Amino acid sequence: MDSLPHIERIYLFGMLSDADRRLIANHCSVIEVPEGTVICTEGEAATTFYVVTRGSFRVAQGNPPIELARLVTGQYFGEMALLTGQPRAATVTAAEASQIIALERPVMLQIFARNPGVAHEMSRQMASRRRDLEFRREEEEKKRKLQEDKREEAERAHSIFARVRKIFGIADDA
Repeated sequence: MDSLPHIERIYLFGMLSDADRRLIANHCSVIEVPEGTVICTEGEAATTFYVVTRGSFRVAQGNPPIELARLVTGQYFGEMALLTGQPRAATVTAAEASQIIALERPVMLQIFARNPGVAHEMSRQMASRRRDLEFRREEEEKKRKLQEDKREEAERAHSIFARVRKIFGIADDA
């Protein structure tokens, strides 16, 4: 498959020369991904950057996992581990049959050496994504805590009412 048309449609690579986009196209791997396939796992070491060329992917953090984002065609992931060398910040799973382009660190090093603006733009977007992911994780944790609090309150109410029924002889069906 010719990956150049996909590369040309990606905003991030729009600032590259035709030669650099061809370099990426010649050194990337096009991967067909079945639904449910985990592409990367939170906490693992990595040097691969991925671009979604078809389909969608769930981005989740934590245990139990909290879905924080959905990535679609033209979006990318793996830049955090690629740029910083830190472990994967999230687990990314195919939400449907999809396709991605995988780029390894050596290719991106060549691109960054010739186009420092790409690394700068990825860094800017990475900072924004980290902020958004943190915000979403906090919001999801608040929702889970609220649901847990409501469940506990309902259990306490049931327990109290059971004691009231016993003391006052109220029938079980009341």
